[in-house]
Amino acid sequence: MLQRRFVQFLMCLVLVTGFFTNVVNAENILFISSLDPVMMPGDDALKAFMESLGHTVTYFDHSADEDATEEAAAAADLVFISESVSSQRIRNEITEIETPMIITEMYAWDEMGLMIGAGSSPDCASTNIEIVDPDHYLAAGFSGTVSVLTGLTGARGNARFANGAAGDEATVIARATLADGVTYDVFYIYEKGANLPVAPADGSPQVAADMRICLGFDEQSYLLWNDNAFTLLGASIEYALGRNPNASNPRPKVGQIEIARDAVLQWSAGGFADKHNVYLGKVFDDVKEATVDDPRDVLVARGIEENTYEHVDLLDYGYTYYWRVDELSDTHVDSPWKGDVWDFTVLNYLIVIDDFEDYNDYTPDEIWNTWIDGYGDATNGSTIGYPDPDFNSGEHFVETKIVRNGSQSMPFFYNNAAGLSEATKSINADWSRGGVVTLTLFYYGDAANAVVPMYVALNGNAIAVNDNADAVLVTEWTKLDIPLQTFVNAGVNLANVASLSIGFGDKTNRVAAGSGVVYFDDIRLYLPEPQQAN
Repeated sequence: MLQRRFVQFLMCLVLVTGFFTNVVNAENILFISSLDPVMMPGDDALKAFMESLGHTVTYFDHSADEDATEEAAAAADLVFISESVSSQRIRNEITEIETPMIITEMYAWDEMGLMIGAGSSPDCASTNIEIVDPDHYLAAGFSGTVSVLTGLTGARGNARFANGAAGDEATVIARATLADGVTYDVFYIYEKGANLPVAPADGSPQVAADMRICLGFDEQSYLLWNDNAFTLLGASIEYALGRNPNASNPRPKVGQIEIARDAVLQWSAGGFADKHNVYLGKVFDDVKEATVDDPRDVLVARGIEENTYEHVDLLDYGYTYYWRVDELSDTHVDSPWKGDVWDFTVLNYLIVIDDFEDYNDYTPDEIWNTWIDGYGDATNGSTIGYPDPDFNSGEHFVETKIVRNGSQSMPFFYNNAAGLSEATKSINADWSRGGVVTLTLFYYGDAANAVVPMYVALNGNAIAVNDNADAVLVTEWTKLDIPLQTFVNAGVNLANVASLSIGFGDKTNRVAAGSGVVYFDDIRLYLPEPQQAN
């Protein structure tokens, strides 16, 4: 039965390899396998496909010692880690090696720092995956729902996919809902230098030493792969080997917000690029359609060798910018390669009131020394920070997991048995300068909280109440915008703001109520929203 399956796969490969007819140079791929005879038909099928692309593929035993594994991986152009391996054999051996890797062994994903939580492989619920980034080279031209298996059960048992949970700096290509009813990231990539979501088990730095492609189709599915699955593998191999001619991996990421005005644009160069043309502007169509002969005032760098660009002037507050990188080669006949249009939005805040990053567990920098709470005051039920953190277990006075930006936020515990909970920070600042018009903060509640009003006050009694009566129940970071004119109407002189308070309850009509916790982050003063051109 296994032999028949393998023959069927070889027939399938004849069809698939037509997608990759432009392989220029053969490369050396190290194929790490368990070499278990039971699982070899699946590994053999994948190895045959790689060889059909013109590459030299060498099997390597996962039980080899660390020195031998590191040496072999460092010498290869690409490492493929089969799901047939034992993650315990390789997790501490090559994570830090600066060679591109394709890892199908999802049990090693967490140990190599590539996912949040423990890696496993639930059974597949269907033969399909959902492409979520169709514009990426790794999507191989696919979009939407794509079938990647010929069936759900084969000679090795039920087909299984990874329970991936990619980190923030990964680019997710595809997801799938598996038999446990949960939707997972089954195919994603970390570019070289990307921050990993957890520290690798081998103690190496928490960054991708080189490209890391997580292709979560386990070995029990190998003999069920259809031509679409092999096409995705082929795209992964070509991308990892630098065969993508287009610029990719933009930083800032596509759609990223709150980008600094002096941001440096970066990208991964195309596989054949010697130089780059960079287009940058505020109008999408201009950036999309501009050329060297028709620059439309958005060709900001021509023929540069670096894959970075720093704008001469500071970017304008609050605007969405569009940018494109065309790749150039002095020798390749297909040059130039026109790039995709990417976008990012510049920050629109001028003054940071508190981002909660400067507090620690030592006097005088504890958060409750700045945000004065109700400690010792029977009429004020507020407690700022965790009152009794277990420092030995990594706890702190501040919150370090429920965080919008940076690494810390403020936990605000309220107990409205006396009808009010309030914490106050001294400001003593001039808010009339710079053209700021809005006070903004972000909050995150808990569905178990007792429902009480949330308010913000300046100088003690100029109060703005959150319009959402159930704000304390919100379990995602939510933005609260308060026009500064609201406080002016209540008698505040913005040139002399003495204090900022956050509270729960009704200051003018106290009503006893329950308790809860709300987290706060990124309190800022914003400029007016710009009028973006179409």
